[in-house]
Amino acid sequence: MITYPCDYIDKGGLAVSDNARGCSGTPTWQLVVAGALDPAHVRTALADVATRFPSLRCKVRALDAADPLAARRFAYVEDPAFSVDAIFRAVDARDEAALAALVHEEQNRPLDLFTDFPVTLTLARTGDDACRLLFRQHHAIADGRAFIGLLAEFAVFLDDARAGRRPSPEALAPIHRRAELEPLGLPPVRRFGWRIAGYFNLARMIARALFRPVVPLAQNRSNDYTGDNGTVHWIVGDDVLDRWNAARKRLGVSLNSLLTAAMFAANQRRHRALGAPLGRTSSTLVMETRPRDGGFISFANHLATLDVELRLDRVDDLALMARAIQAQVDAQRRQNRPFKRLLAERALVLGMTLAQLRRIVFESKQPSYNLNFSNLIALDFPTLAGDGWRVDEVLITTPVTPRTGVALTAIRYHGRLVFNFNYKSSAASRADTEALAAELERAVAELTA
Repeated sequence: MITYPCDYIDKGGLAVSDNARGCSGTPTWQLVVAGALDPAHVRTALADVATRFPSLRCKVRALDAADPLAARRFAYVEDPAFSVDAIFRAVDARDEAALAALVHEEQNRPLDLFTDFPVTLTLARTGDDACRLLFRQHHAIADGRAFIGLLAEFAVFLDDARAGRRPSPEALAPIHRRAELEPLGLPPVRRFGWRIAGYFNLARMIARALFRPVVPLAQNRSNDYTGDNGTVHWIVGDDVLDRWNAARKRLGVSLNSLLTAAMFAANQRRHRALGAPLGRTSSTLVMETRPRDGGFISFANHLATLDVELRLDRVDDLALMARAIQAQVDAQRRQNRPFKRLLAERALVLGMTLAQLRRIVFESKQPSYNLNFSNLIALDFPTLAGDGWRVDEVLITTPVTPRTGVALTAIRYHGRLVFNFNYKSSAASRADTEALAAELERAVAELTA
């Protein structure tokens, strides 16, 4: 029986998943397909994916308490009763209303890792020569790079099934979860030293949050997450990257810093239009811990975070915003602060019960940061296609964690950049999210003119 440890980021995924409070922690990947797909072929491909990625056959089990809320240690344990039929269904959604209802259902369907498998797939037949594949993936199970890799392998298996071929044994060789800290390759002494340094950094962050708290943005003010998950998409051809990269080189910043500055500016302008207060504003940025050579293969979360902040009541110049963000990112990278923070937070979180973590997540009196931006544009996302079918578009809805309200995820696929503005309707309305997306588009245009 396969067993994997449930690491720090995985446990964080458990903490933000509380179906009673309206949080599932489960992104929905909506693949818009040109071409008809046979449910039997899709089912076969999904079964092969479950062979290739054993994590799909696992559920979470508490190891040190009968009640998961009282537990500190968890593991992914293979369920011997796993069946592909437990994670796959095929339905008809041949008109706009039926499709909209299905997408809404998938975006908001609860997923409990203690009782459910971490990935599901719904094949929606939308026409005689069109369909959609709706993958639901609990974020505790894998990061964006890992799941994009899974989708690429699914496409190969699907083409094999349509052609009546069986994948080779090598193609079905399992890709397991590797330890969270493994890609860092830290010797024990350095790991210990970095963890101690991480504690001091966390202490400074906590002191700053207490004495110089962030000013909540409109979407940060509600701790009610019982509303629906929704997404507003801004889609643009990826040929704009030539202009955007030329602009960011002129400014001396990365594309990520340029887009982050635009996100700050979009919120600043939106709040000024609303007459809402502005002040110290913070954004959490996600970075990978995997080596850049691409040789580290693991179906898991290998991520670290860093925070950047601006005083939106004092700075208006977009170029200055981008350079200030880049300076903060560079300083934290030089000092290895994201990795030190990871080591410190990991030690603290692994020592806490799930109930304690959920109190921090759901009962906080104010936000510790305002914005959440996950930029996956740099990831290699191959076109998913085969003989007689092709995925033309990929749309993501990522459930928003409490006190964030709106989270932005950006991907590059099949000649397009897709900016997914994910919102929780009890914290931010669709109209407000659309207005924010429009402000981001204008800010990016000004930065890259």
